Amino acid sequence: MDIHTIAQSVQSILDPQVDNARRSQCFKSSSIQSITLCREAVLMLSGFLDTCRTDVLTQWKPRYESDSTAADGTSFVQLLTRLLGHESIRIDALSLLTILLNRKPQSTSGSSEESFKLIEIMLRNDDIINRLASIVIALISEPPVYTESRYNSLVLFAEVFHRLGGGLITYWSEMEPFANPCACSSQRQFICPNRATHLLDTIVQLTTYPIRNGGPTGTTPHSGWSRAIFETDDWGAFFSQSVLDWDALELFLEQILPTMNKACQREDCLIQFESALINWARLFLQTLSAVNDPNVRGKVLMCISVVMQQLDSKYDTEFLIPFLNNIFASFRYVAPAEGNPNPFYRPNCVKAMQLLAATAFFRFVKTVPERVMRHFQEVATEVATLWSESVSGVVEKSVLLESLISLCVQSDLLKQLLSGALAQWTPNSPDLSEPMGSLLRSCSTGGPGLITALGLDQPVQCLNDFSSLPVQTRVTLTRNVLTLMAAVRRLSDPVRIEQLEQITVPLLEPVTPSVLMLLRSLLICVPIELYMAIVLGQVSDHQVFKRSDEAKVENCQNILPSYMLTPQ
Repeated sequence: MDIHTIAQSVQSILDPQVDNARRSQCFKSSSIQSITLCREAVLMLSGFLDTCRTDVLTQWKPRYESDSTAADGTSFVQLLTRLLGHESIRIDALSLLTILLNRKPQSTSGSSEESFKLIEIMLRNDDIINRLASIVIALISEPPVYTESRYNSLVLFAEVFHRLGGGLITYWSEMEPFANPCACSSQRQFICPNRATHLLDTIVQLTTYPIRNGGPTGTTPHSGWSRAIFETDDWGAFFSQSVLDWDALELFLEQILPTMNKACQREDCLIQFESALINWARLFLQTLSAVNDPNVRGKVLMCISVVMQQLDSKYDTEFLIPFLNNIFASFRYVAPAEGNPNPFYRPNCVKAMQLLAATAFFRFVKTVPERVMRHFQEVATEVATLWSESVSGVVEKSVLLESLISLCVQSDLLKQLLSGALAQWTPNSPDLSEPMGSLLRSCSTGGPGLITALGLDQPVQCLNDFSSLPVQTRVTLTRNVLTLMAAVRRLSDPVRIEQLEQITVPLLEPVTPSVLMLLRSLLICVPIELYMAIVLGQVSDHQVFKRSDEAKVENCQNILPSYMLTPQ
């Protein structure tokens, strides 16, 4: 059996219009072998489609197809969509399709024209869209029983239709004639030429399919899917099924709004677009004032951030200040029935909300920094206040700090932000106090004390008190390190002209010697003292090894002063 005979038998097996008698005949004629060979070929292509010349795919046509059938360059994509109908090859074929959809358009050698627009090719073909829609509708119409294959197929289909949905908006002027209402979706047979309608109906049904519905402690038929795939949260009472809808909405807005904005500007209908954005922003702010669920609040803040990035700055008077106030309010959120100020004991849902709030602010600042600069002093004061509070976590507040540092165009502003951290990095500072004092003095002298300062010589039970000195030392050390890391990351970005005009001296020059000394001391002193505390403690009953280890430690202590850095 040659390859073309195998291809014909595979097409016969996968074609839904083939009657059962012919399909049975194909199974009797080595169709199992053809499916196996076809799957092996698909796996081989997975490493080829990443780098191959894309025009080769559009020019390829099977021997058994006429020139007129393959003239539109869809033969290869049609072959992939036919393979989707067979469950044993579906995931591999979907993976190939997503690889192609994620590739950017390329130009052939010597030509300035784009050689490959897969989304445009797929949207112009009735057979491809209708076949994809039929497979997805059939898949989600089955009983919602979890299997790994079923879940992976739905995830890949969601990515494919996400790409096609974005292309539908981009090429809407061409697709609008094919968006007439029809009953194909209810009949589960997509046979009419209204491929845009079929695509939209399938997207709606796919995005509302309850694959992830049900809380970790839920009893719905789909709650097992959540337990089987996603990690459960101990704070299940905060779980809200609407979180998934907000998550999908945020991803949808993030991908679609920039394209819609450009299209509306091109079609001279920007007023309608702005009106929709205003309505969304008002609705989201009203939702924040009425919802206390931290899961939902974090997602709503992300949605507002996406909308605000596309909204004109003339509407900032109404929306920007409430948006910023809600972000900072999220960092002072205390879970119901929880009065413990220790940020390490926050529920996971509160941690997620605060990280989403910081991310929403960071993305807004990176996209439209000039709009935040008008309120820079107020925002800087709020961030500085948050750093002195312990309600929220250090990591989330570091994201806020990075956003703020990226706006700094004056050295004194950056120095003001870092002053709290820098004061505690100087070992000889006259106002040096606990909890960093003993740690810094141990580092600067090279003597013992690091183990005690960090609480490593105490049992874990003694470190449950958040106000204890060792715990506060660790928290302060972490906060200061993250502060400096945030500053360095922002300063390592390409500098703008206005920054060069304002910055006249290296911002970190005063702190560099003491920071390097402390970090170098930590690298040298901590391993040696840990060696003394752990190794010697383990062999205390064996005097021979103990004397040998003590000699090694004495040698290390003699070498230590030569590695110490002193402030210049």
